[in-house]
Amino acid sequence: MPNFNKNKLSPAVKQGAFMGFLFRIFLYTIIIYYALRLIRRFLSTGKKRPKPTIRENAQPENMPPPYDPRNVEDVVFKEVKKKKDGD
Repeated sequence: MPNFNKNKLSPAVKQGAFMGFLFRIFLYTIIIYYALRLIRRFLSTGKKRPKPTIRENAQPENMPPPYDPRNVEDVVFKEVKKKKDGD
C-alpha cells in the first residue's frame, strides 16, 4: 500500500479529491430531499382532498345569485317598519 503524504500530492489529485467531495455532498442532498418528500407524502395520506374540477366550482343553474338587491331592500324596509311600529 503506497504511503501518501498530503504535501507531495499533485494539484490535480487534490482537485480531484475536492471535486469528489463536492459530488458526494450533492448526491447526499438529492437523496435526503427525495427521502423527505416520500416521508411527507406517506404521512399526509388521507388528508389530501382531490382537486376540484372547473365543473364543481361552477355555480349550479337553479341556484339564485348570492346577492339579490330586491331581497336586501325588502329586509331593510321591514326592519325600519318594525322599528317605527315599536316606537
